[in-house]
Amino acid sequence: MSAISALFAQSVSERSLCDGYRALERLGAWWITADALKIVGVDVCAVADVRAGEFVVLLARDGHSTVIHAGLALPLRWTQMKKADPRLPPALAKLAMQIREENASADALKWQLFLGDKCPDLSDCTFFFESASAMLAATLQVALISAELDATVTASAVFGQGADLQPVDGLEAKLAAARRLGLKCVCISRVQPEFESVEGLNVVRLEGRTAKEQLGRLLLELDAPPTSASFDTRCEWYERHTREDATRAQDFYSASLARDLANHAASVALFPIAQGGQLALITTGRSEVAAFSACYYSPHRIIVFSQDDAKSRRLAENTRDAIGIANNAVEVVLRYWNSSLDDEVERMSSDAAVLLAPFIAENATNQAPFSIDLTGGKTSMKFALFHAATSLSLDCFITDSRDHANGGTDVRTTRVIKLPHGALPGLGI
Repeated sequence: MSAISALFAQSVSERSLCDGYRALERLGAWWITADALKIVGVDVCAVADVRAGEFVVLLARDGHSTVIHAGLALPLRWTQMKKADPRLPPALAKLAMQIREENASADALKWQLFLGDKCPDLSDCTFFFESASAMLAATLQVALISAELDATVTASAVFGQGADLQPVDGLEAKLAAARRLGLKCVCISRVQPEFESVEGLNVVRLEGRTAKEQLGRLLLELDAPPTSASFDTRCEWYERHTREDATRAQDFYSASLARDLANHAASVALFPIAQGGQLALITTGRSEVAAFSACYYSPHRIIVFSQDDAKSRRLAENTRDAIGIANNAVEVVLRYWNSSLDDEVERMSSDAAVLLAPFIAENATNQAPFSIDLTGGKTSMKFALFHAATSLSLDCFITDSRDHANGGTDVRTTRVIKLPHGALPGLGI
C-alpha cells in the first residue's frame, strides 16, 4: 500500500499520516483535514492555490477516514502533448480519452489531460470520476478555442449519460471542498436533487433543453473575460457571450472594447467627428451603442431618453452605468419621455424638443456640437427625435455593424453613419 493510499484507511497512525502528507506534495493542504495537519505540525492553506491554466474537479472519497476530507478537489490542465500523464488515476485517464474521442473537433486528440503543478503520482488511487465528465468536456472546448479559464469556477455533473447533464452523489462534501479552496462558483445539473447551500459559494444549475446546451452554458461560465488579450481575441470573446450571457458581455464591451472600437471607427470615418459638446440617444435593452458613443464622440454630457415606466427606467440606469464604465468623464442625464408610444409622431416630436431645449440653450452659448444618435429605441421614438432634431438643425447619426456569414454581428466592423436631413424614412429606420 502506498503512503497516499494508507491515508484512506479507517485507522491511520501518526507516522503514516506524516508520510502521506509528504507524499501528497501540494495536495496535502487540499485533502488532509485541519486537525490532522496539526498533528503533522504544519500550518498550510489551500485557498487560492489554483494556478494559471489549471481547473479543478471535485470528488467524494469512498469509505471512512479520520484524516482525509469527505470531499476532495483535484487540479488538472489540458496540455498539447503526445503522451498522457502517467500520474493520472486509471479511471480519470480512461475518462479523459473518452472525452477527447467524442469531441467533434479533430484537434481534440492533440490534447492530453495532466495533473496540476507539484501533484503526486496518483496512478494507484481508485476514485470515481463520472461527476467530473461535464467539467472535462467543457474545459477541453475552452482549450480548443484558446480561451482563458476562470479558475474559480468548476462543475459537478455527469455528461454523456442522458438527455440532460446528470446529477451526482456526495454534492454537499464536494461543495465544502470547493469552499475550502476558495472557489466562487460550482455548476450542477438542473435536475440535481435539493441540497444544503454553502455560505460564500454560488451554485448554478445549468439550464438548457439538451445536455449539449447545458454544457454550452458551463463553457460560458468557464470562459473568463480576456481583459489583457489582443483586440481580436476580445472581440471573439464578446461575440461568443453576447447571445447567452448578455449582461456579462455588455459589461465587458464597455470596459474592454468600446474605446478601441470607437478609435477604429473614427480612423475610417468619411466625415469629420464633432467631438465634445453633448449627445442625445434613446435607451434600449442593449447598452453597447451608448458605451461606444461615449468614446466615439467624447461628449461632456449624454442625455439618455427613456419611456417613463419601471422597465424603461431600469434600462436607462443600465445605460448610464455602461457609459460610466466606458468613459467616466461623461456626465449622464436621464430624461423620461411622458409621451405614449400611441401618440402621434408630431406630439412626441414636440415633447422631445421641449426636453432638448435647455441643453441646446447651453450649447448656444459655447458653440459646442450637439449630436443625436438614433440607433436605439422604439421606431416611433426614433422618428419623433429625428423630427425634433431636424427642426432644431441638429446632426443625426446611427451606429451599424455588418453581419457574420454564420450569424450574429461582426463587432469589428462597427461604424457611424451620418443621416442627411429627411433621410430617415428612406432608410426604413
